[in-house]
Amino acid sequence: MKKTNGTKLGTTFKRFITGTIVMATAMLFALPGKVSAGDTVQNITVNGGQDLPDKTYGDADFQVAATSDSDQTIYFAAQGPASIDSSGNVTITGAGDVTVFVYQLGNSTYKFASVSDTFNVAKAAVTISADAKSVEYYGAAQSITGTATDSVGNALSAPTTTYVIKGTKTAVASPTNAGVYTATVSYSDDNQEGSKVVDLTITKADLTVTLGNLSIVYGDDEPNDARWISSLQFDVNGASVSDVDTANFSVAYDNAVSDVGNYVATPSGLTSTNYNLTHAAGQLAVTKATGTITLDANSLAVSYTANAQAPSSSTTPANMAVVYDFGGADPTAVGSYPFTASLNNTNYEGTLDGTLVISKATVAVTAADSTVQYDGTAQEITGTATSLSNTALSVVTTYKDASGAVLSSAPIN
Repeated sequence: MKKTNGTKLGTTFKRFITGTIVMATAMLFALPGKVSAGDTVQNITVNGGQDLPDKTYGDADFQVAATSDSDQTIYFAAQGPASIDSSGNVTITGAGDVTVFVYQLGNSTYKFASVSDTFNVAKAAVTISADAKSVEYYGAAQSITGTATDSVGNALSAPTTTYVIKGTKTAVASPTNAGVYTATVSYSDDNQEGSKVVDLTITKADLTVTLGNLSIVYGDDEPNDARWISSLQFDVNGASVSDVDTANFSVAYDNAVSDVGNYVATPSGLTSTNYNLTHAAGQLAVTKATGTITLDANSLAVSYTANAQAPSSSTTPANMAVVYDFGGADPTAVGSYPFTASLNNTNYEGTLDGTLVISKATVAVTAADSTVQYDGTAQEITGTATSLSNTALSVVTTYKDASGAVLSSAPIN
């Protein structure tokens, strides 16, 4: 309790006291001659000499008891979130520091006397209702909401919620990623406040990451990690490669990649903040490379041999087998045979069109010179010939005269 003389109280009133003590201020300064006329000190005792107790907003009115060793009237005034009546009854109107002034005016006998004391009005407790929450990650921000009621159960406006990563001081405006967050649900106004701390848990979702199906041409390098990563497929709508950490990504094959064929490719090493990952295999297809066929021009025009024939060719790379497709025709007899030449190789492919021409074969004909005596009949010479397959051929004999003219029949003369 502070005891203040009259002059100091006047200064204090000028600085601080408004509202409920305007009347008292007016009284003091309306009667300046009475403030310091006498010399006898008035001793005021407030609250039995004890400090006024602190209060809480919402507390009931209470009485400030004051006594004096003079018979002068005791006046009361208050500054801060409270009012006090002429009998010393205090009504709390808000939270904060309240200063109570108790004073007696001076007269011809007594000096002006005053004392003051300050007590604090704490904010009233607000009851916050909020529950912990656990939800599976799905890419959207999560929140916890609560309700607030005052000390007598009246509903207040909605409280606010702030979040930090649990165990840290790292604030998160809108928790989205998997993890545990400490949520503080709080309400505060000028006169009351309250909060409650609960956990917001976002659990990891399940996600299957499947390697895509890629292909290379025989002889090319295997796909690098970047190409495989770009092929990844996700079984959760909205999930993408941005949801996984690829720093330790790798691909293993069921067999060493070599000849043309399909190879099972299995990914590993992916991690994720928000997903429990399952790796699923894809496929690498090795397709045939392109080779070339060069036909031997001399082999495209051949003579009849009595056997099926085919052209000859060379390949790049060298020494690859070539198959000739004559479209069902048998390239044995004399004639023209269109064909398609194709590489027959595990790792290369290539085709080339051409035509095989088979011409008649040349065979030896045997005949002997003949000298005969004229007898008035036609005279003939016969010969023999054998085919390439060792069968007898029919031989036709034509005759020319001495001038080289072809005769129509065997000569008589």
